[in-house]
Amino acid sequence: MARPTAAENRFFWELVVAFTVVVCAAVFQTFHFFNNSWLTQSDGSIEYQRGLGDDCVKSEGFDDEGIRCSEWGAPSTFILNGRGISPQDVVDPSAGCSHYEKMDCMRELEQ
Repeated sequence: MARPTAAENRFFWELVVAFTVVVCAAVFQTFHFFNNSWLTQSDGSIEYQRGLGDDCVKSEGFDDEGIRCSEWGAPSTFILNGRGISPQDVVDPSAGCSHYEKMDCMRELEQ
């Protein structure tokens, strides 16, 4: 039996690559969703969201929907309004982020 050529296997490899890209995108999107944490302003009235996505502010004082996000290239709403947040106000990182921090520490110890 003759071995199939690369041209005959092209469709198979296109499917493998497409499936791999879709799986990677799903993993990254899931990490992006769980990595966004809310930081609470010390007076409890304003919350700031920091993560891999846009920076957002949530407040009952806003007329429209209560959440505003800064756009790419604009000054970060977190930097403009983030004063007064203490380390106690920071939400613990997600499991994926804390796992990454542990792996990063292990790499530092190996060097």
